[in-house]
Amino acid sequence: MRQPRWEQRQAVRYPGQTLVLKVNGCIHPFIDISVGGLSFEGEGFVRGQEINVRISSVLDAADTISTTCRVANVCGPRVGVSIAPCSSRLLRYIVVHIANLTETEPPVVKKHIIAK
Repeated sequence: MRQPRWEQRQAVRYPGQTLVLKVNGCIHPFIDISVGGLSFEGEGFVRGQEINVRISSVLDAADTISTTCRVANVCGPRVGVSIAPCSSRLLRYIVVHIANLTETEPPVVKKHIIAK
């Protein structure tokens, strides 16, 4: 059986727990994140729309990053966005988040790069 369109992803996504997502200034429930994109719950978004996203850690309010994303799909309340191009700073942020969730060393970025 074919996967739903929102499940056809290039990268594995991880839960957005411990992260807060603001889209165009409004907080939205975070679903998941990967180096290629993220998804959240929201209404009023259309495919192809550019949105301003701010990702923050609930553990450290100063740990935040902003970027512009493009809505890739909308399936009911679930909105999937593409992060392209992904800056090295944003890549580092996502990889560190995933490493913290999986309790592993970040495999993509060297230790001296991810040190705060």
